Amino acid sequence: MEILHVSAECYPVAKAGGLGDVVGALPKYQQDAGHNAKVVMPMYRTKFLLNNEFDVVHKGYTNIGDYFFDYTIIKETTDKLGFGLYLIDINGLLDREKIYGYDDDVQRFTAFQVCVVDWIASWQFKPDVVHVHDYHAGLIPFMMKYCYRYNQLAAVPTVLTIHNAQYQGWMTWEQSVYLPPYDDWKRGMLEWGGSINPLASAVKCADKVTTVSNSYMDELRYMSNGLEALFEYERGKCTGILNGIDTQVWDPETDKYIKHDYSLATVEEGKAKNKAQLCETFGLDINKPLFVLPSRVEPCGLNQMYSMRYGTVPLVRNTGGLKDTVKDILTPNGYGIVFDQATVGDVCNAVWRACELYNNKEKFETSRETMMKLDFSWESSVQQYLALYQSLR
Repeated sequence: MEILHVSAECYPVAKAGGLGDVVGALPKYQQDAGHNAKVVMPMYRTKFLLNNEFDVVHKGYTNIGDYFFDYTIIKETTDKLGFGLYLIDINGLLDREKIYGYDDDVQRFTAFQVCVVDWIASWQFKPDVVHVHDYHAGLIPFMMKYCYRYNQLAAVPTVLTIHNAQYQGWMTWEQSVYLPPYDDWKRGMLEWGGSINPLASAVKCADKVTTVSNSYMDELRYMSNGLEALFEYERGKCTGILNGIDTQVWDPETDKYIKHDYSLATVEEGKAKNKAQLCETFGLDINKPLFVLPSRVEPCGLNQMYSMRYGTVPLVRNTGGLKDTVKDILTPNGYGIVFDQATVGDVCNAVWRACELYNNKEKFETSRETMMKLDFSWESSVQQYLALYQSLR
């Protein structure tokens, strides 16, 4: 299959959070599974752009409202990330140092999406699936289905993955002119709560919707920043697929960002050396190897998986992906510390239990060994995504 991922972030090109990690890894493992995976994203002014070679593969001309512009698509020449990487350059709009945080972000990401769809429309052979990530690419399923200019894309399957439903990309109806002309009878597919909501539009228009853990998908039906009723209505096409971690990058045996590499057999010695160096460098006093993630909302969370792979006990709240990846020490085969309520009392009790675990050397070492043997790699998740794509063909 030919799979085109559309995202605002991709590690190591540009990353602000977990979205970048996922889009930097999932296509690589899809490629390893024998498929043709590609990523297209905005061309920011980053070190990756300056330090690598690119070829121009497409030039186009389009508009958002009365602003007409040229755009260029460049491709990294060596596929060094393990998949085809394409960057969209719109002079003055996308070629900036930051990913987000500009007053004209609505124009920037709308223009990016229009260019993506315009580019796909020029392909002789269309992709088997267009996989969009979060609201920054959320208008693409609508444009492919209902914009007159792109009628030839209406049959191309689309998948939306929600990495964080708190951010939805709200637009005013005055900004609807940024979209190419569309069937006005379908304006309801853009609207939620009286405004244009790109994330809600993607939930309505995409053929399948995923989020990054099973528990987070369940939580969206009662906690999704105003979209609760929509997720309940569309639950038939929604599924949770737990994120993996890139075990080729996050590996304590080969990690170039730690001074002393270590394995399961040498974890105690290796972590002690790294901790001593860290404390000396920054003047810290760290007694216990504990990773605390007391999130109120956590769609998946990758950091707790990283910590366990490196032999650090996670202390987490029982929500979203944390709930799906960390088993409390008091449960059979448990290995972490889990608390339920985001209150001072619950957090303090969890810290006390973590200290008790650390002081019980035998139990602590057993928990550490269990954690470090867990498989959070992408292989299983990739197969679930591929099965989802196949269901749309």
